[in-house]
Amino acid sequence: MSPELEIGLIIFSMAAGAPFLIKLTQYTEHDIALGASLLLVLVLATCLYVPIVLPLLMPEISVDGLQIFFTLVRQLIFPIILGMLLDKFAPKITDAIQPWVAKLGGITLYIVIIGILVGEAEGVIQIFGEGAILLSVVFVLIVTAIGFFMGGKNDIDHLADVGAVGTGQRNTSACMIIASANFAHIPEVLLIITIANTLGIVMLIFIAKYLSQDNHTERF
Repeated sequence: MSPELEIGLIIFSMAAGAPFLIKLTQYTEHDIALGASLLLVLVLATCLYVPIVLPLLMPEISVDGLQIFFTLVRQLIFPIILGMLLDKFAPKITDAIQPWVAKLGGITLYIVIIGILVGEAEGVIQIFGEGAILLSVVFVLIVTAIGFFMGGKNDIDHLADVGAVGTGQRNTSACMIIASANFAHIPEVLLIITIANTLGIVMLIFIAKYLSQDNHTERF
């Protein structure tokens, strides 16, 4: 495949901890608090790991670690902390609005997925024969399986389920920050990241719902 697609896939593979993990945890019918905790760990790990390792793989790339860190804190960590504080000190409010927010989030998700696939249809056709899309799908499936088996065989907590979706879902925000700062003039890099992330979300939704068959939670 072209070097531009290789760069996009490398960036895509390295960034973990996406906010969609919260929704995937809900689809697995698991405790969302566990998904949120894993999300925080993965985001912090990405902020430390990517700026160090990515330049070693691609010496020509410059990564602004502070920019990645503060952007992810603003977009991911701060809203989670704010929601936890609201639930702690105003549980009646969160209990009232949470079901509506969850439904709105689900509807918005499907609108975004359909919109991206339709809007990027021409780009998908152009790069379809190079193997990058297939490789991104295989990558997501492999790392999802790795996350599942690393979760252990705890039949009570089902940690393997959250480990699977947490490992499979990539951090598109971090990917876009890096790609925009270094390869904004190369549309193929941003395109393959967008396509890979969208296909990953679709696959992980089905995987999460399959894993939910033996899970039960009282509250999302």
